[in-house]
Amino acid sequence: MNAQKRYRGFVKNNESRPEGRRKGFVMWIHETSVGTLSITYDPKVKKNALCLNDDCSGYYSSPEAAADDVYTQHSGFEEIDNLPFDEIDEFSDNLGCWEKRKD
Repeated sequence: MNAQKRYRGFVKNNESRPEGRRKGFVMWIHETSVGTLSITYDPKVKKNALCLNDDCSGYYSSPEAAADDVYTQHSGFEEIDNLPFDEIDEFSDNLGCWEKRKD
């Protein structure tokens, strides 16, 4: 393995966004102070990818599980996971603050 960090099944900072977002799948978007979070279904692996801007950190069985990892600061994104707890008010423990879109 190169010097790249592996996280939940694929190479972080070197993986493009899932192809599913161009095929009519549901996408969840949340604009934050650290960037745009998205949860997109990837039909290749039949799971949901969590991305910050264009960097994806992992695959999840459901969008809710991905949103929960963001809230509990286990997302794989240092920008989110290292925030002081009192600064994560903009993140919800569910999809309530996320915008649902269909591509």
